[in-house]
Formats: sequence, structure tokens, C-alpha cells
Amino acid sequence: MGSSPTAGTNPSITSSLGVGSHPIQLRVTDNNSVSFPSSGMGDLSGTAFSQVVIRDGTDPACACSTLKAYPKNSLVQLSWTLLAGGADHYNVYRSTINGGPYLKIGTTAGTETLFYDRTVTNGTTYYYVLRPAELSATEICQSNQVAAMPRSLR
Repeated sequence: MGSSPTAGTNPSITSSLGVGSHPIQLRVTDNNSVSFPSSGMGDLSGTAFSQVVIRDGTDPACACSTLKAYPKNSLVQLSWTLLAGGADHYNVYRSTINGGPYLKIGTTAGTETLFYDRTVTNGTTYYYVLRPAELSATEICQSNQVAAMPRSLR
């Protein structure tokens, strides 16, 4: 599973794993101590282990907020339903490409149901998703994707 990213990039990770809990491993190799011995930095290589849970789309835990977008002049208003099980906060993501990749553009409190994206350009289509998150910052699920194109009110 995965890819071999280069320094300074975000890895693109894909999986062919099925539904269930699977162990994952991330290995980081750092050769600064060899390349730059005067840096005084030791070898920072290491391996981290965790679990990833893949759920079927019909799993009740996958029922996420329903997101809606309303384009306006120089802004997009997003609204959603609160996650049934509750969330500490909501992370808002945006892309100019249908299906992503998405960039996190904001966070709201777990009791909020509105977000205003004021960093848009009229005439450009934006794609949004919402990810409710726990206090630990672990994102619970991802909402539906919505699209909006803000326009001048002439």
C-alpha cells in the first residue's frame, strides 16, 4: 500500500484493503547526519505503527453531515447538519478540482452549522467537503462534496 514520496511533498496513499481494521506502518529515513555532519543532528530515522479502520458506506458510523453550498458575490456560504453522534469541531476543505485533492481552509466549533469562504474569486468553481473531528483532531468522516461558483450581483 502507498507510494514513495520525496522530501517536501504530501504522499498520495492508496489502498486495496477491504472493510475492517488494518495495521499500518510509516517508515521515515533521515540521512542528515551523513549528508550534513556539521549540523549536529543525529539519525532521525524511525518507524511508527497505527491502525486504520475501513468501513462500508452503509455502516452507521459513516453517516456524516449533509453539506450544502450557496454561492454569493465574492463568497460561498456553506451549511450543514450537525453530526448525529456529535463532533468537537468541523474542518472545512476546498478544491478547484472536482473530487479533490482538498486543502483545509477553516475550522468551526462543533455547534456551528455555517461557514463563509471569503477567499474566493467570482467565476471560479470551488468544490467543498466537511470533515467532523474529535477533540483529538481525528476526523470522523467526510461529507458529500458540493460545488459553488460565486458571481457578481450586477
